[in-house]
Amino acid sequence: MNADARGPSSGRRFAQSPIDRGWREGAWAARRHGEFSSRIGESEKVGHHEWPYNCQYFVARVMDPNEAVDLNTRDTEYLDSDGDLPYIDFTDRGPTMKSVQLNGRGVSRIQEMSSPSCLCTRVLFIPQWRLYSTSYSTIQLGMRETTWQDFLTGFKIPPNVVELLHENNGGSWQHVSQCSDNSEAHEQVAPGHSGPCAYHICFKSSQFELVYARYDFHAKRTFILIMGVHLQWEIERLTSQFDGLGSVHLFQILLAVLGIWLQKLEQSRWSLDFTVLQLEQNTGFGQLFRNVLPLPTERLYIQRNDTAGAQGYIRSVARHSLCTGEFFGVFEEALPRFLALQNCQDDSLKQQILDALGQYQSQQRTQAVQAHDLSWRIDTQWSVLVALLAKHDSDVNISMAQDARTDSLLMRKMAGVSVVFLPATFLATFFSMMFFHVDDVGGVSISHNIWMYFASTSAMSLLLGLYFRFSSKWKAFLEQRVFRLGSSVPLAGDVEKIDD
Repeated sequence: MNADARGPSSGRRFAQSPIDRGWREGAWAARRHGEFSSRIGESEKVGHHEWPYNCQYFVARVMDPNEAVDLNTRDTEYLDSDGDLPYIDFTDRGPTMKSVQLNGRGVSRIQEMSSPSCLCTRVLFIPQWRLYSTSYSTIQLGMRETTWQDFLTGFKIPPNVVELLHENNGGSWQHVSQCSDNSEAHEQVAPGHSGPCAYHICFKSSQFELVYARYDFHAKRTFILIMGVHLQWEIERLTSQFDGLGSVHLFQILLAVLGIWLQKLEQSRWSLDFTVLQLEQNTGFGQLFRNVLPLPTERLYIQRNDTAGAQGYIRSVARHSLCTGEFFGVFEEALPRFLALQNCQDDSLKQQILDALGQYQSQQRTQAVQAHDLSWRIDTQWSVLVALLAKHDSDVNISMAQDARTDSLLMRKMAGVSVVFLPATFLATFFSMMFFHVDDVGGVSISHNIWMYFASTSAMSLLLGLYFRFSSKWKAFLEQRVFRLGSSVPLAGDVEKIDD
């Protein structure tokens, strides 16, 4: 099984693997991706008898229905799936894991809630991830479009939840529904009742996870929707932590879910720590490495992409950690508000939840510090990598300069030889007829004045050598002299102006 998909109870807690790859694994297998691309920019108008207008928790004064409908149309891909929809029922005997087929009939079955004495909380799990393309990104759901519409209608999902689902930056939302809101679609409300009807709270991480919880003050029931990738983490946590517990508070479940999100981030941060450690070993520069030679330059060039990718992942983890810390702050503010609406006077319950929340907040703060440290380490590795590659380029330039200097010395030697032999060959054309005589029988005799040829050749070679030796220096001297004379004239003129 993929290390990313391991739950908390599997073998090793942390694995040396990158951040969750849900947006890469399986996301590109969208069977309707081509059809979806042709629908970009299109939106449909819905009637007031359709979602979200038929949702009893819809408030037109503070909720935008058109944005949610538009997101479902142009920013969502629906994958035909015959999989199961897992859910957990919290009864008097504890949590019970169940599942139905992910289609219209299954959604209709799961909408039927048992009596309050047998069922107080139901938690649903829907897989979803975001597919990133070169020019846009979309939400992918493992169900048909009609099934998703039936789900939103049947479970009375407010449009704000859909907006948060499509929010890449993450966010949170809480709302108290009144019985007078959208009275045409309201159910189970006594005539003239105008008090609070339901409490809503929703968290969307900057990755893929979303949790939406609603407590019905009339039916005394809780509905929770959890969406994201690798939902086995949340399922195992809820079934194991609350096993055998008959009464579980809404905020206890929410705290467990947020704790799982924090643990997922820690798994990613831990794996990135190993990645940075490997990069430090490759460059030979790090806290744990001494006298380690870096990899060959060819492999260092390949490592640039790995370093850039790790740098982006680390910044992403740091951003996600800050987002989770903000969720803990919203959670801390929402708890007393909900308990007051619920008329709960149990201070021990509130204190227990706040104490557990304090632990997660402490872990999140240290996690953010570690992520910042990782960011500093990867920036250092990037600088070291650039320095190593620049050193290699400098060594190549130095080697080329040394070769050029060697070639220059050879050319100078050749020029010196030319200075010696060119005058000799030039003068030989004049003196050859005078110093060599051929008699009548074909014998060759040399004139006793041959020394004049060697004397002339030596003198001319010496003059040429002196010319090439001192001509460049004499030229530089003259240029410097002319520059001094030219620069002194304006100065003298300025002095005369001052004297005047």
